Amino acid sequence: MPGQFVVSITSAKEVLQIRRGFANTLPMEPLAVPDGNGFRLEAESFAALLRDGDSAWTGATPAESVDILLTMDAIRASAKSGQWEKLAA
Repeated sequence: MPGQFVVSITSAKEVLQIRRGFANTLPMEPLAVPDGNGFRLEAESFAALLRDGDSAWTGATPAESVDILLTMDAIRASAKSGQWEKLAA
């Protein structure tokens, strides 16, 4: 989706307020997320993957993992340069 994806945490810790599209052009919308320890939930999902196969995996897809890595790399480069950095393709 083009534009920015803005996330802010509301008072209820299991609801995020997100804005899809360009900043301030659309209203915020709630996104319910499971409550719990993220590391534990990820470990449980990995255990289910080993036990039950690919269909049990609830973690990031390979493509999402690459997107996350590219984003982290751009954040690192921005911190070093002090400038906005484009995501690598």
